[in-house]
Amino acid sequence: ERDAMLAATSDASPLGLFRCDAHGALTYANDTYLAMHGFGVPLQPWAWLEVLPPEVRERARDQWRARVAMGAAINVVRKVRLPDGRERRFAVRTAPLRLRGRVVGAVGTVDDVTERVAQQEAQLTLTAIFEQTPDYICQFDAEGRLIYLNPAGRRRMGLALDAPLPERHYCSFLPAAQREAPDFFSALPEEALIQGHWQGLTSVVDVQGQTVPVASTVLVHRDARRQVRTVSVLLRDISEQVQAQQERERSEAMLKGVAEQAPIMIAV
Repeated sequence: ERDAMLAATSDASPLGLFRCDAHGALTYANDTYLAMHGFGVPLQPWAWLEVLPPEVRERARDQWRARVAMGAAINVVRKVRLPDGRERRFAVRTAPLRLRGRVVGAVGTVDDVTERVAQQEAQLTLTAIFEQTPDYICQFDAEGRLIYLNPAGRRRMGLALDAPLPERHYCSFLPAAQREAPDFFSALPEEALIQGHWQGLTSVVDVQGQTVPVASTVLVHRDARRQVRTVSVLLRDISEQVQAQQERERSEAMLKGVAEQAPIMIAV
């Protein structure tokens, strides 16, 4: 009964479990391990080499045998190609199996970390974008408290990259006429709350108290229960564009006024 329970527990594990002898050859693998690799039964002692690129198999086998024989633990992430052609990433961890002080093999786990690695790489890419963009990117919690500010935003506020964020509320960045909202959600654009996003031209108040025209994007992030978790705000300073537009309008008005008052006939 004990052996049956251990076998059932092993097969129910979400991790691939295996055991190998002192020479590195597989002697046991649970159902999860076989399913992850696309292997059938009976288990082949070196079947796992088949999912590695052909040019590295011999070297991988020699390294594996040497480390198992030495009783050295293994902790690696391997890129593999399964029999059906899919590429995956497996995290392999082992521990030596000792009997009366002698290494008789190793036991280990295999975890499919493909999605996890992809998410980490995507996170690194997004982080790099946030750190390099000249736009201001900030995030607020569900109470409207500032919880993230990218390097461009920190420089605008005069904060060091590793300095703790000041206790600022979303409404403190709004012009005086918009600060009297009863709560955080009332201060957000209604479209952002309904559709999850909003884009438009608005203005914010900087750390010196100056009103700055900005192109703004507001993103509302909700959890599985549709409750607001965080709100991201992307801001682009358009002060120069606004000033240039005002200059154009002033020049056009001046030229129109001259043309209408000049005592000559003008045709275009």
